[in-house]
Amino acid sequence: MNSRSTQNQTFAVMLLFFLSGVASLIYQITWQRLLAFFGGMGHFSITVIVAAFMAGLGIGSLAAGYWVDRQSRRTAVISFAVCEFAIAIFGFISPWLLYRVLYIHLGYLASFRAVIPVTHFFVLLIPTFLMGASLPLLSRALVKSLPQASRVIGALYGINTVGAGTGGLLTVYLFFPTMGLQGTIYLAVVINVVIGVCVLLLSRKVPAHDRGEATLRDASPEADIAGDVKLKFPAWLYMAAMAGFLSLALEIVWLRILSVAVKMNPQTFGSILGLMLIFVGTGSLLGVLLVKRQRRPTVTYLWCQWAISFFAALPLMIILYGDPDSGILKRCIAYWSEGQLFGPGYEQLGFYMIHLGIPVFMISISSLFMGMSFPFLQKAVQTQRDCISWRVGAINSAIIAGNILGVLLTGTYLVVTVGTPGTFRFLIIGGAVFGLLAGLSANRFLIIKTASVAFISAGIVFAIPNQQEFWARFHGRNIQEVKTHEDQLGVAALREKPVHHEGDVQLVLLGRYMGSFPYSSAHIIIGAISVLVHPDPRDVLVIGFGSGATPWAAGSIKKVVCIDTYELMKAEHTLLDFKVQKRFAAVKDLLNDPRFSLIFEDGRLGIRTREKQYDVIELDTWEDREYGGSLYTREFFEEVKSRLKPGGYFCTIIDTPRLFRTAYSVFPHGVQIGFVSLLSNDPIPFDRKKILQLIRSGEVQNYFRKGDLSTAELERIVTRGQMRRFNPSLQELEKISPNLNTDLFPHDELRLRYPEF
Repeated sequence: MNSRSTQNQTFAVMLLFFLSGVASLIYQITWQRLLAFFGGMGHFSITVIVAAFMAGLGIGSLAAGYWVDRQSRRTAVISFAVCEFAIAIFGFISPWLLYRVLYIHLGYLASFRAVIPVTHFFVLLIPTFLMGASLPLLSRALVKSLPQASRVIGALYGINTVGAGTGGLLTVYLFFPTMGLQGTIYLAVVINVVIGVCVLLLSRKVPAHDRGEATLRDASPEADIAGDVKLKFPAWLYMAAMAGFLSLALEIVWLRILSVAVKMNPQTFGSILGLMLIFVGTGSLLGVLLVKRQRRPTVTYLWCQWAISFFAALPLMIILYGDPDSGILKRCIAYWSEGQLFGPGYEQLGFYMIHLGIPVFMISISSLFMGMSFPFLQKAVQTQRDCISWRVGAINSAIIAGNILGVLLTGTYLVVTVGTPGTFRFLIIGGAVFGLLAGLSANRFLIIKTASVAFISAGIVFAIPNQQEFWARFHGRNIQEVKTHEDQLGVAALREKPVHHEGDVQLVLLGRYMGSFPYSSAHIIIGAISVLVHPDPRDVLVIGFGSGATPWAAGSIKKVVCIDTYELMKAEHTLLDFKVQKRFAAVKDLLNDPRFSLIFEDGRLGIRTREKQYDVIELDTWEDREYGGSLYTREFFEEVKSRLKPGGYFCTIIDTPRLFRTAYSVFPHGVQIGFVSLLSNDPIPFDRKKILQLIRSGEVQNYFRKGDLSTAELERIVTRGQMRRFNPSLQELEKISPNLNTDLFPHDELRLRYPEF
C-alpha cells in the first residue's frame, strides 16, 4: 500500500472519529435528560448520571486497551466498527428503555435513593463501555511506529473531542429545537451506522495478518527523550488521575460562574460544555504539531498543567478587578444587574457576546492547555512497543477516575463548604503542585522558575475575594447591595435596589429573577386565587418555593391545613435569615406557619413517588415558564391530575398556544382569570361576588395586614380581570396548535427565543 493511500485512509478514519464524537455528546446530553425523568432534576441525580457515564468510559478504555494489543490492526478496525453498530442499537432502543421502561414502568424505584446510582450505572454501562473502547482500538489500528504514537493518539483524541464539542453545540441550538429528544437520538443512531459501514469498507484495505510487535519495528524513542524526567508508569497513572480531578473540578466551577454570567437557560449546559470540548480538542491538535520537537515531554506536560490553572485565573481576575465603568466590562455588569434575560443589557451585548464571547474569554486558553498536555503525556508514557493501546486505555481510565472524583467531591462538598471562590483557590493550589514539579525539574534557573510558580500561584490564591465580593461582581452590584448563598445546584442572591422589577429586594437564581420582597403581586395572585375559588381547600401543594410568596398566599384561608412546597435549591431558603424575616413580616409568618412544609426535592419526582393527594396544586417556577420544561408537558400534567382529589384544581400560567393545547388535552375544564389558569377534571364554579366577599373578609384582610401586604391587586384581577371558561373540543385544540409539549419533545422549552434568531 503506497503512502498516499495510507494517508487518505488515516484522514478518513479521523473524519469518522470526529463524527463519533458528535454522536457521543448527543447521547450524553439526551440520555442525561431522559434519566433525569427517573431520578429527578436534583443535584444528586445529575451527579450520579455524570459519574455513571464516565465510569463506563473508563472501564471500556481500560478493557479495550488490555485486549487489543494482542490483536491485528484489522481486528482493531473491525472491532471499532462493531462498537459503533452496537452503540447504534442501544441508541435506537434508548428512548424506549430509558423512558418507557425505566421511567414509566419502573419509576417507583426512584423512591429508594440507593437504587438511583446503581440503576444509572448499569443502564449506561454497555454504551459507555463501547464509547470508551474506541480510542484504544483506533490507536492500535493507526499507530505503526513507536515514535509516532504520541502524535497519532493525540490527533485521535483531539479530533474526537472537537467532534464532541461540535455535537454539544449542534444539539442544543439545532437538533433539539427541530427534532426533540427522540429525533436527536435517532440522528446519532444514523451517524453511528454510517461510521460502522464506512469503517468496515476501510478495513478491507488493512493487512489481515499484522499482529503485535510486527508493525512496531522502529527504535524506542527513549533516546529522543534522554534528557527528560523519568517516571514509572504507576506514577503516571496517579499524576493523570490528579490532572483529571482538577480539570473536572474546574469545569464545575466554570459552569457555576457562567450559569450566572449568561443567565441560565435551556442551552447553557450543552453550549458551555461544547465550547470547552472544542478548545480541549483543538489544544490536543496543537500539541500534536509541537510534540515531535519536544525533548522533555514530562516537563512540558507539567508546565501545561500549571498553565491550565494560571489561565483559568487570569480572565477571572480581569473580570473581578477590571474597571467596571469602561469598555466591555461595563456592558457586562449592566447585563448582570438585570434579572430578565432580554432587557436593555442584553440589547447592548447581544447573543454572540453573551453566549460565545463571555464563555470563550473565560475558558478558551485554559482549555487549550488541557488538550495540549495530552500528546506530551502520551509521548512520555509510550516507551514500550508491545503495550501502546494498554497504556492509552490505562491513562484514559486514570484520567476518568480523577474526573469522577472531581465531580463527586467538588459538586457535593467543596462548592457547598467553601463556595466557588474557595474551590477555585483549591484548584490553583493543585495546579501549583504541577508547576513546582516542573520548576524543580528544570535544567537551568531552577530556583527562579520554582519561586516564580510559588509567587504567582500564591498571589492568585490571595487575590481571589471572599464569597460575597466574588459573586457581587457577577450580579452587577457592590458588595453592600448583594447577599449570596450557594448549594450544590448553583447560586442564589438577594439584590438590593433591583433593576426593572418591583420590590425593595430582588431574589435572583442563577442570574435570573425569581421573586421580590415585599412579595410581588403576581406571585401572590398565583398562590391565593385557587384557594379562594375552591370551595374547601384543605391540602395545598406548591411546586417552586422562590421567595415564598406563592405558598404564603396559599395560606390566606384558614381552611387550608397543609401547604407542602417542593423546591430544588436550598440556597433560596437559606438566604431568608433572621434579618430578612425581621424586615419582611410575610416571610417570617410563612416560615413559622405550622401548616407550611418545605421539601427539597424535584417536584416532579415528589409527585410521582409520594401518593398524597391535594385539593389544590400550584405550579410557580421560573418567571419564564419555558425554563421549567419538564413541568409543562402532557405527561407531567397527567401526573398532577392523578394527585388531585375529586374536584381539585391545578393552578398555573398558560401563556403559549402550545401550552394551552397541552393543558386542555389532559384537563377537560378550565377557567382563566387574568393571567392565571385553573384546570380541573370537573367544572369550576367562579362567582366574582363571593370571591370578593372572601377577599374583603376579616380573615383574609388580617392575614395580609399581618404580612404588611395589601389585597388591592388581588381584588383588581378578580374584579376587572377577564374571566374565560374553557372546555375545548379536540378539533378546537388542533386549530390552536398542531403539537403538544411532551417529555420527548417539549417544544416551548427547546425553541430558540433569542431576538437575533
